[in-house]
Amino acid sequence: RGEYVKLSRCVGHSASVCHLDFSFPDYNPPLPELRGKTMLVSNCNGYEILYWDPMTGHQILANPRNTKWATRTTLLGFDVMGIWPD
Repeated sequence: RGEYVKLSRCVGHSASVCHLDFSFPDYNPPLPELRGKTMLVSNCNGYEILYWDPMTGHQILANPRNTKWATRTTLLGFDVMGIWPD
């Protein structure tokens, strides 16, 4: 029936979340335990970029700059670095 199921809750932004995207399953992940898993990136109105393991809701603190994203709607991230003023 196409119902959604809650897997986890990601907590950590200082402002409301405005964008989020999912990665392709990563085969060159920033952490070995993420090999073959999907990651989530979120931006908030406080201009934070946070990365998550959507299965556990835990924040990923390692640098995921080479991650291939399945969708790209976030306004902040490594691929747009330098186009926004400080």
